[in-house]
Amino acid sequence: DETQGVELANASRYGLGAGIWTSDLSRAHRVAADIQAGLCWVNTHHRNDPSSPWGGMKESGIGRENGVEAFEAYTQSKSTIINIASTDEMRENDDWFAESSEVRRYG
Repeated sequence: DETQGVELANASRYGLGAGIWTSDLSRAHRVAADIQAGLCWVNTHHRNDPSSPWGGMKESGIGRENGVEAFEAYTQSKSTIINIASTDEMRENDDWFAESSEVRRYG
């Protein structure tokens, strides 16, 4: 039974990979979407395309390997704003915090 199979697979606290064996392609996609695993194999097992992202869910793994997902998992965005103007230039031109009732646009 498909529902019972998905429930049994998802009952585990781990979710690294899952194998699905079926001749019904629609069922394969449906079950793969419902199973909480980082990688689902259909009619095969333990094969992986090195360019495809993969990693565990729940208590399996420590992030993602390969693909854009791995890059995003191991990096953070950070903005750095540097004012290279002299103090005098800054006083003359930097009016962002100047007291004024005038509406100003940033950017």
